[in-house]
Amino acid sequence: MASSSGNDDDLTIPRAAINKMIKETLPNVRVANDARELVVNCCTEFIHLISSEANEICNKSEKKTISPEHVIQALESLGFGSYISEVKEVLQECKTVALKRRKASSRLENLGIPEEELLRQQQELFAKVPLVASSVTHFGVILCGRSYFPKMTAIVYLTPRVLPMVHCSLVLQQRQQRLDSNKQN
Repeated sequence: MASSSGNDDDLTIPRAAINKMIKETLPNVRVANDARELVVNCCTEFIHLISSEANEICNKSEKKTISPEHVIQALESLGFGSYISEVKEVLQECKTVALKRRKASSRLENLGIPEEELLRQQQELFAKVPLVASSVTHFGVILCGRSYFPKMTAIVYLTPRVLPMVHCSLVLQQRQQRLDSNKQN
Protein backbone atom coordinates (compact mmCIF):
# COMPACT_ATOMS: atom_id res chain seq x y z
CA MET A 1 0.00 0.00 0.00
CA ALA A 2 1.44 3.29 -1.03
CA SER A 3 0.99 6.01 1.54
CA SER A 4 2.31 9.49 2.14
CA SER A 5 4.10 8.69 5.41
CA GLY A 6 5.44 5.64 7.22
CA ASN A 7 2.98 6.08 10.11
CA ASP A 8 -0.04 5.77 7.81
CA ASP A 9 0.84 2.13 7.01
CA ASP A 10 -0.46 1.12 10.43
CA LEU A 11 -3.64 3.17 10.01
CA THR A 12 -5.40 1.34 7.20
CA ILE A 13 -8.55 -0.70 7.15
CA PRO A 14 -7.88 -4.46 7.04
CA ARG A 15 -8.04 -5.82 3.49
CA ALA A 16 -10.34 -8.63 4.61
CA ALA A 17 -12.94 -6.07 5.70
CA ILE A 18 -12.69 -4.24 2.38
CA ASN A 19 -12.89 -7.49 0.40
CA LYS A 20 -15.99 -8.53 2.37
CA MET A 21 -17.65 -5.17 1.79
CA ILE A 22 -16.91 -5.30 -1.96
CA LYS A 23 -18.21 -8.87 -2.20
CA GLU A 24 -21.43 -7.97 -0.36
CA THR A 25 -21.96 -4.81 -2.41
CA LEU A 26 -21.00 -6.25 -5.81
CA PRO A 27 -21.48 -10.03 -5.55
CA ASN A 28 -21.29 -10.75 -9.29
CA VAL A 29 -18.41 -8.40 -10.18
CA ARG A 30 -14.69 -9.09 -10.16
CA VAL A 31 -12.82 -6.08 -8.77
CA ALA A 32 -9.16 -5.52 -9.69
CA ASN A 33 -6.54 -5.19 -6.96
CA ASP A 34 -5.87 -1.56 -7.96
CA ALA A 35 -9.55 -0.76 -7.44
CA ARG A 36 -9.51 -2.51 -4.06
CA GLU A 37 -6.42 -0.49 -3.13
CA LEU A 38 -8.23 2.69 -4.13
CA VAL A 39 -11.20 1.78 -1.93
CA VAL A 40 -8.83 1.19 1.01
CA ASN A 41 -7.17 4.57 0.43
CA CYS A 42 -10.53 6.34 0.12
CA CYS A 43 -11.80 4.75 3.34
CA THR A 44 -8.61 5.67 5.17
CA GLU A 45 -8.80 9.26 3.90
CA PHE A 46 -12.46 9.49 4.95
CA ILE A 47 -11.59 8.29 8.44
CA HIS A 48 -8.72 10.80 8.69
CA LEU A 49 -11.01 13.62 7.53
CA ILE A 50 -13.77 12.79 10.03
CA SER A 51 -11.37 12.21 12.92
CA SER A 52 -9.49 15.47 12.24
CA GLU A 53 -12.74 17.43 12.22
CA ALA A 54 -13.95 15.60 15.36
CA ASN A 55 -10.63 16.41 17.03
CA GLU A 56 -11.05 20.11 16.23
CA ILE A 57 -14.60 20.06 17.61
CA CYS A 58 -13.32 18.27 20.72
CA ASN A 59 -10.58 20.87 21.22
CA LYS A 60 -13.05 23.75 20.78
CA SER A 61 -15.25 22.25 23.49
CA GLU A 62 -12.15 21.97 25.72
CA LYS A 63 -12.45 18.21 26.06
CA LYS A 64 -9.55 15.76 26.02
CA THR A 65 -11.33 12.74 24.53
CA ILE A 66 -13.20 12.58 21.24
CA SER A 67 -16.73 11.40 21.98
CA PRO A 68 -19.36 9.96 19.62
CA GLU A 69 -21.11 13.34 19.71
CA HIS A 70 -17.96 14.99 18.34
CA VAL A 71 -17.91 12.51 15.45
CA ILE A 72 -21.59 13.16 14.72
CA GLN A 73 -20.96 16.92 14.72
CA ALA A 74 -17.98 16.37 12.38
CA LEU A 75 -20.15 14.40 9.95
CA GLU A 76 -22.70 17.22 9.95
CA SER A 77 -20.15 20.01 9.47
CA LEU A 78 -18.43 18.17 6.59
CA GLY A 79 -21.68 17.61 4.73
CA PHE A 80 -22.21 13.95 5.59
CA GLY A 81 -25.42 14.56 7.53
CA SER A 82 -27.17 11.75 5.66
CA TYR A 83 -24.99 9.24 7.54
CA ILE A 84 -25.94 10.49 11.01
CA SER A 85 -29.07 8.38 11.54
CA GLU A 86 -27.20 5.17 10.66
CA VAL A 87 -24.25 6.23 12.83
CA LYS A 88 -26.60 6.76 15.77
CA GLU A 89 -28.15 3.32 15.24
CA VAL A 90 -24.71 1.68 15.21
CA LEU A 91 -23.69 3.69 18.28
CA GLN A 92 -26.76 2.44 20.15
CA GLU A 93 -26.00 -1.16 19.12
CA CYS A 94 -22.41 -0.77 20.35
CA LYS A 95 -23.59 0.60 23.68
CA THR A 96 -26.02 -2.30 24.05
CA VAL A 97 -23.31 -4.87 23.28
CA ALA A 98 -20.87 -3.20 25.68
CA LEU A 99 -23.48 -3.20 28.44
CA LYS A 100 -24.23 -6.90 27.88
CA ARG A 101 -20.51 -7.71 28.02
CA ARG A 102 -20.09 -5.85 31.30
CA LYS A 103 -23.06 -7.69 32.78
CA ALA A 104 -21.85 -11.05 31.47
CA SER A 105 -18.42 -10.54 32.99
CA SER A 106 -19.85 -10.00 36.45
CA ARG A 107 -19.36 -13.29 38.29
CA LEU A 108 -21.94 -12.56 40.94
CA GLU A 109 -24.67 -11.94 38.40
CA ASN A 110 -23.75 -15.09 36.47
CA LEU A 111 -24.06 -17.22 39.61
CA GLY A 112 -27.57 -16.04 40.38
CA ILE A 113 -26.85 -16.40 44.10
CA PRO A 114 -27.43 -13.42 46.43
CA GLU A 115 -24.29 -11.87 47.90
CA GLU A 116 -25.40 -12.72 51.44
CA GLU A 117 -25.63 -16.41 50.51
CA LEU A 118 -22.16 -16.30 48.92
CA LEU A 119 -20.73 -14.74 52.09
CA ARG A 120 -22.40 -17.42 54.21
CA GLN A 121 -20.95 -20.18 51.98
CA GLN A 122 -17.52 -18.56 52.17
CA GLN A 123 -17.65 -18.46 55.96
CA GLU A 124 -18.62 -22.15 56.01
CA LEU A 125 -15.63 -22.99 53.83
CA PHE A 126 -13.31 -20.97 56.04
CA ALA A 127 -14.66 -22.81 59.06
CA LYS A 128 -14.10 -26.23 57.42
CA VAL A 129 -10.55 -25.64 56.15
CA PRO A 130 -8.75 -25.66 59.52
CA LEU A 131 -10.54 -28.91 60.40
CA VAL A 132 -9.39 -30.55 57.16
CA ALA A 133 -5.87 -29.23 57.52
CA SER A 134 -5.55 -30.25 61.14
CA SER A 135 -6.89 -33.74 60.48
CA VAL A 136 -4.19 -34.38 57.85
CA THR A 137 -0.61 -34.50 59.08
CA HIS A 138 0.89 -33.31 55.79
CA PHE A 139 -1.21 -31.06 53.63
CA GLY A 140 -0.53 -29.97 50.05
CA VAL A 141 -2.34 -28.58 47.08
CA ILE A 142 -2.00 -29.34 43.36
CA LEU A 143 -3.44 -26.85 40.92
CA CYS A 144 -2.85 -27.05 37.17
CA GLY A 145 -0.15 -29.69 37.66
CA ARG A 146 1.95 -27.51 39.98
CA SER A 147 2.42 -28.66 43.53
CA TYR A 148 2.21 -26.14 46.33
CA PHE A 149 3.92 -27.20 49.56
CA PRO A 150 5.96 -29.81 47.57
CA LYS A 151 7.59 -31.45 50.63
CA MET A 152 4.26 -32.60 51.97
CA THR A 153 2.99 -36.10 51.36
CA ALA A 154 -0.81 -35.98 51.40
CA ILE A 155 -2.34 -34.06 48.48
CA VAL A 156 -5.78 -32.50 48.40
CA TYR A 157 -7.26 -31.55 45.02
CA LEU A 158 -9.27 -28.33 45.00
CA THR A 159 -11.44 -26.69 42.40
CA PRO A 160 -10.34 -23.22 41.21
CA ARG A 161 -13.44 -21.70 42.84
CA VAL A 162 -12.54 -23.03 46.28
CA LEU A 163 -8.75 -22.67 46.06
CA PRO A 164 -8.47 -18.93 46.85
CA MET A 165 -10.51 -19.34 50.02
CA VAL A 166 -8.56 -22.42 51.11
CA HIS A 167 -5.25 -20.79 50.23
CA CYS A 168 -6.10 -17.69 52.31
CA SER A 169 -7.08 -19.88 55.22
CA LEU A 170 -3.86 -21.91 54.93
CA VAL A 171 -1.72 -18.78 54.78
CA LEU A 172 -3.44 -17.39 57.87
CA GLN A 173 -3.05 -20.73 59.62
CA GLN A 174 0.67 -20.87 58.75
CA ARG A 175 1.20 -17.29 59.96
CA GLN A 176 -0.54 -18.13 63.21
CA GLN A 177 1.66 -21.21 63.65
CA ARG A 178 4.79 -19.09 63.05
CA LEU A 179 3.60 -16.50 65.55
CA ASP A 180 2.90 -19.23 68.10
CA SER A 181 6.34 -20.79 67.58
CA ASN A 182 8.02 -17.36 67.86
CA LYS A 183 6.19 -16.71 71.13
CA GLN A 184 7.43 -20.04 72.51
CA ASN A 185 11.05 -19.12 71.65
